Amino acid sequence: MTLQEKSELVRLLNLYQADLLNQNRKNIENGRTEYFVPGVKAQYEHARIISTKLSVELGKGIKSWWEV
Repeated sequence: MTLQEKSELVRLLNLYQADLLNQNRKNIENGRTEYFVPGVKAQYEHARIISTKLSVELGKGIKSWWEV
């Protein structure tokens, strides 16, 4: 993957995490009704781990001014 592709994936994962946080808020508001969506925390944690890993790779790929 290129740095551009990794950057885009991190951006999309961050948006996905924001959506999951909204879903979690709705889960808390609704309680255990038919509208409860299970697995939100696990999905959030998976997205966070992947995003963090890609962010570290991006950081390693960015050149300092003396390396350019």
